[in-house]
Amino acid sequence: MSGYGFDPTIDIDNLAEEWLKQPNLYFEWAANLADARRKVDEAKSELDVTKAEMLLEIGKDPAAYDVGKPTVDNCAAAVFLTKEYKVAQAAYLNAKHHADIVGAAVDALGHRKKALENLVDLHSQNYFATPHPKRASKEDADDIVKAEMRRRWHHDKEDDEDDE
Repeated sequence: MSGYGFDPTIDIDNLAEEWLKQPNLYFEWAANLADARRKVDEAKSELDVTKAEMLLEIGKDPAAYDVGKPTVDNCAAAVFLTKEYKVAQAAYLNAKHHADIVGAAVDALGHRKKALENLVDLHSQNYFATPHPKRASKEDADDIVKAEMRRRWHHDKEDDEDDE
């Protein structure tokens, strides 16, 4: 997640190290999520206060806010058009977006944990092992030596016949 300092990649050559990092990463991002949620709550509270303050302000001087007939509905609608409300709403939406992104990081860490579990399972099944050449048994080796001796014997016999 660029811009958020989160990197969910796993170094498959260092699974033990990756497992050791996982709990700390999870805690760090879970704490970040708690902080982000607190900021959302604070921004929502500020939005509500701004809305109430603007409603009172508009109620005192409806003409200053271009409210025709000063009904409750007209004053409430005018609140959404004020600069103060728009600023508070933008702050709330930004805080909510940030919390959603941090929440996605925490979810990704859950997926990362599952991936680590699967990689360890694959490792224990030698999935990442490099292939080794098949070792010949004693009998296979004997057969290879005998075949080579026969080949040489036939080759030598042919050479002897050619000399005659």
